[in-house]
Amino acid sequence: MGDRSSCLIRSLDQTEIDRQFRSKVTGLQILDRFFQATDFYLLQSSLSSIVGGVGFAAYAAANSFMDAYANQHSYSKIPWISVSWDAIQLEETNTNTGAALIDTAMTPAEIGEAIDRILSHPQISQIAVSPTSLETRIQQAAQQETPSASSHIRPNLSTNYVAPQNEIEQTVAIAMQELLGIEKIGIYDNFFELGGHSLLAIQAVSRLRETYQVELPCEPFCLKLQLLPELPKSLLKIRQKTIRRSRPARSS
Repeated sequence: MGDRSSCLIRSLDQTEIDRQFRSKVTGLQILDRFFQATDFYLLQSSLSSIVGGVGFAAYAAANSFMDAYANQHSYSKIPWISVSWDAIQLEETNTNTGAALIDTAMTPAEIGEAIDRILSHPQISQIAVSPTSLETRIQQAAQQETPSASSHIRPNLSTNYVAPQNEIEQTVAIAMQELLGIEKIGIYDNFFELGGHSLLAIQAVSRLRETYQVELPCEPFCLKLQLLPELPKSLLKIRQKTIRRSRPARSS
């Protein structure tokens, strides 16, 4: 799952759908057309095609296409395998974030071992890889709810309340409060301690993208315990770059 794999349905337009489909749908069809002489096809799909996820409508659809494409070719002489991966991490780390999806993400060593096992069963056209019970993941996805719009009193946390200090921090805090249904979220509060999870972090980032009309990456913030003040810092840097680029060049 890349930084821009998430996009809320209300923000999906044809341009965004085409971007999401470019590599996994159009790209796959082109590769199939030009690469005929090969021993096997190993498609890198996602578990989102099975468990879904907030903001993954187009992404899940693109991966579902890959799964269906492999199944369609399952009777050909050349093996077609579509692997529906769960979350992965490119670097091994011992950091515990409190978010199950992140803390159970597969390591490079685990990915390599999984690929070896997958290739030993070329007759199976689709394989789902999950570090935890897949049945539990499906049940959790079906029961996953966004907190209600009604606000609850700030719970007892390991951090003291520190109010937002500027307009951007205030905007981010309000977005968190609305998503979590909690009053008075401070800039040093632990997002996951407040009841947040990676999917809510994606929603928060998507909302801020719309508000500020900037390309704000999602993945770094899904790995943070504190979305504040990291989000305001990134937003400020992006806005400053945008302003500099929009200024007309000085004539000599």
